[in-house]
Amino acid sequence: MSLELPHKKDLTTNAKLPGQLTENFEAIEADDARDDKKLDDEVISRKKRDDDLSKRCFDLEESRVTYKKLKEVDSYWRDRLKRVALGTDEETIEIVLRKILVDEGIIKSDVNSPRSVTRTNSN
Repeated sequence: MSLELPHKKDLTTNAKLPGQLTENFEAIEADDARDDKKLDDEVISRKKRDDDLSKRCFDLEESRVTYKKLKEVDSYWRDRLKRVALGTDEETIEIVLRKILVDEGIIKSDVNSPRSVTRTNSN
């Protein structure tokens, strides 16, 4: 059984053919317009997602720099803590000795600057 289209036999007698063709083309054009709209919407959506992703990547890069700096500070304080525990941290030794000397009355501490001291006559 084969499909026989009426317009193949005699195009002049098929008065419905031009109307059917017009309807078909209008349906195709409407479908094409819907596809174009969907494609445009998808392009806009992807552009927005790309922009959001770029911003997130930039923010991560910025926080990575902060994290790197944090690790450097952490490393500095860990090293200093080790030196303090071993008694080899010069800054801490200086502060402790200065406090002992002030407490014993050998030197006077300037209130405005804890590092500046004046020697007192003990003799």
